[in-house]
Amino acid sequence: MNFRLLFTSFIFLFIGYSKAQVFPYLNASTGNQEQYIIDKDTNLYMYHESYIEKLDKNFNPIWIKTYPNLFFHNLLLSKTGSLYFISKNPSNENLNVFGKINPTGSIDWCKIIDTALVIFPDESNKSSMISFYKLILDRNNNLIISGSAQTRLQSYDNVSGLFLKVDTNGNSLTFKNFFFKLSTFSFLDNFTVLDDSLGTYRFIFDFNDFESGNSFFLNYDENNDTVIKSKKFTHFGHLSYNIGSMFSKSKINKDFTYAVTEYSDEFSSSSQHNFLISKFYKYRTLWSMKFNFYANARLIIKNIDEDENGNIIFIIKEPGWAYNYTSTCFKINFSDSILTQKILISNVLSPLNQNLYPHEKIHAFPGKKYFYDVYQNSSLPNPLNVNFLDSTLSNNCNGGKTYNTLKNGFSNSNFNYFDVGTINIYNEYFITQPSSDVSSFIINPNYCLILNEQELQKNSNSIEIFPNPTNQLLYIKSKTDDVIIQSKVYDIYGNELLIDFNPDIDVSNLNAGIYFIKVKTDKGEFIQKFIKE
Repeated sequence: MNFRLLFTSFIFLFIGYSKAQVFPYLNASTGNQEQYIIDKDTNLYMYHESYIEKLDKNFNPIWIKTYPNLFFHNLLLSKTGSLYFISKNPSNENLNVFGKINPTGSIDWCKIIDTALVIFPDESNKSSMISFYKLILDRNNNLIISGSAQTRLQSYDNVSGLFLKVDTNGNSLTFKNFFFKLSTFSFLDNFTVLDDSLGTYRFIFDFNDFESGNSFFLNYDENNDTVIKSKKFTHFGHLSYNIGSMFSKSKINKDFTYAVTEYSDEFSSSSQHNFLISKFYKYRTLWSMKFNFYANARLIIKNIDEDENGNIIFIIKEPGWAYNYTSTCFKINFSDSILTQKILISNVLSPLNQNLYPHEKIHAFPGKKYFYDVYQNSSLPNPLNVNFLDSTLSNNCNGGKTYNTLKNGFSNSNFNYFDVGTINIYNEYFITQPSSDVSSFIINPNYCLILNEQELQKNSNSIEIFPNPTNQLLYIKSKTDDVIIQSKVYDIYGNELLIDFNPDIDVSNLNAGIYFIKVKTDKGEFIQKFIKE
């Protein structure tokens, strides 16, 4: 009886352990781009440029290493505690680096593929650029890396998908490229591997062909070396195209995938940015959301993450000149699909913290907490500043709004015009990669950066601007006896647009978007963000 009880307990323990190793929340390692790792012991793996930090649940360092010739953008944690990575070489963007790091943080092996020496199957088209986006360990514990390659065909630049398989020692097994076989002008970009099943690998990617933009799933049968299925899940229509996407595999359900895509259409103004967010169960679209975001700058989707309740958070960044950035966080509530928008961090017009390099990424942490990090690279001891937020995104240095979005479902349709070729000629080589301990690294877990004007925030309580957002007049009011001397309005690039000496400013001629007002008083200056509708 005791034996049967012991045997039964062992079976349940085995099933529970097996289940816990398949994308559990506290061993969440998907290989997603720009996503941090939380292991089964609630240790946190973060990476900042050439640094990897392993921290406990209280953000106390376990080990911190620096790897001077690497620039990390993907980490994957194996069941044995090893880390696989994708990196660029800081001194040569054409060198794609991937490798394996031991549980102690030392390099096991590191390998480079030289972009300039990759020749595609017809042996006439060399790649001008290769980028890797995603990595997984397949059912045989081989490392699968996917990405895109830009090639020259006649007078056009084409982009094809890449699939690279290596063993756990870094030895290459397979190198393939995927392309649209009916066109000499097509872009098959952000090619992202999701999973494999008995030798059939599943991918998601953007596709642009002439004046049309789409997104696809694709199944590749390695045994027969052929594409067996491709399904279109978006179509943006004539004179529309995908500007860029980020795809993310769910951490809590291996069959879920998220996609955030920025797209353009002929009806959009120059300051209007269109976004589509979708959630998929395998190939089926569960829901899609569209929303518009106004900004007079190019936008970048920085990262996607998912909390333990299945809520999705992601960052959109507005880049600008030095010391000038804005990161806006969006959260989609799993239960009611409401989109919440928050300005997380902004930095404009001041070199007060010019050494801070924002990662502009938001991450989910157990206990219904989110956090974002700002990394100081230019001076020792390289402090890492972390700001915690609760899952409602409530924080005293955040401002934003919550609104419902238009929900659109997209029907999936077959589109079997993709082909696969074998890349036989390429140059790859192992490199010796040094690593060293960083003992002076400082982590500040109680940090809040807004407008990069911490020294001037004391003045902000005495000045009020309203309404915000506004579509015509912006009023400036002193709550104390401060005398307003002048006000200047800047765009997110730091360009001065307006100057006024009155307590109100007419902003009706500005395009819709985000701006900053710098108010000078007899007691000092302060800067505040406002939105022009």
